[in-house]
Amino acid sequence: MSESSRAPGREEGRGRGRRNPRGTRHEHGGEGGASESRRHDPRSISAPAQLAAWLQHVSIPPLRDLRGLLQTLSHTDKTTAQRCAAAAQLTEWFLCNAPLVKPQAEDLQHHLYDIMVAARSDSELSCAVAHTIGALGGALDQLQHRFVGWVHKTLLTETDLAVRLCLLLALYDAVDNMARRTDHGASLANLQSLSPTILRLLLNLLAQTSASDFISPVIQIIVLLSKFNPVSFAAEFKAMVDLLVGKIVSAPLPTAVVDDIQAAFVALQPFWQGQRDFSCFLLDTFLQDVGDRLQGLRRELSPVDAVLRVLCAHTAV
Repeated sequence: MSESSRAPGREEGRGRGRRNPRGTRHEHGGEGGASESRRHDPRSISAPAQLAAWLQHVSIPPLRDLRGLLQTLSHTDKTTAQRCAAAAQLTEWFLCNAPLVKPQAEDLQHHLYDIMVAARSDSELSCAVAHTIGALGGALDQLQHRFVGWVHKTLLTETDLAVRLCLLLALYDAVDNMARRTDHGASLANLQSLSPTILRLLLNLLAQTSASDFISPVIQIIVLLSKFNPVSFAAEFKAMVDLLVGKIVSAPLPTAVVDDIQAAFVALQPFWQGQRDFSCFLLDTFLQDVGDRLQGLRRELSPVDAVLRVLCAHTAV
């Protein structure tokens, strides 16, 4: 994630609808037992009131661990290394213990999003928090549809490029975690039902954005989805290829992005074989374009060719 893609000074609190901006006090005085020092501590990114109250009264050891890790991650006076370590431990915590936080999952998701946005100028930390959000989003079968809907809505309203890229990273991890779950049957069924929605979201992103930064993370998620719902993906295969070819042809892309597109096309070989008429048509179009470009290049070089002929003739004399 390049430094130039970040927009310092971005308005705080965007992307969460009616929730209060991060770090501000809630309107109602009773925070369910949350301390005054927590509400006003400028070094801490405040959790939503209901979540803060719930965390203060947890008693079983795993939830106390969760509370401590969230406190470390939320405190901006901790080092990046300390906060990244807390995010990594939270990621593992959610993968193992997510059912314990089911009633608070959406508040946790919004709180982690606030932390990620506040850390957008620190790519290491914001990516670490994105992994944590993805772990939580893919861990609870009953909330996976809501998570995808939230990512979709937030990507549409969020304007900061660095934050949007982190959301895509969280979505990739959520999909990957759904596919790797030990209760594979239920989770895979959810993933298959969500695949068409996620694919449409990703294709719309490709169509609507001119930022090359988006292309690689989007196609990584697309290739991942193609493995788990090939039927839905086959229906979108032509649209995806058209979009990616259009990106390559319309403007110069970084070499790394072109390499990622080529790797994706290779990984999707079964779909090329399944739609041979389309593949042959596309190849024929490419060859025609190459021929047209060579003809144009020949015309552009004709004055140079004439000068070279004159020089060669003069040298021979």
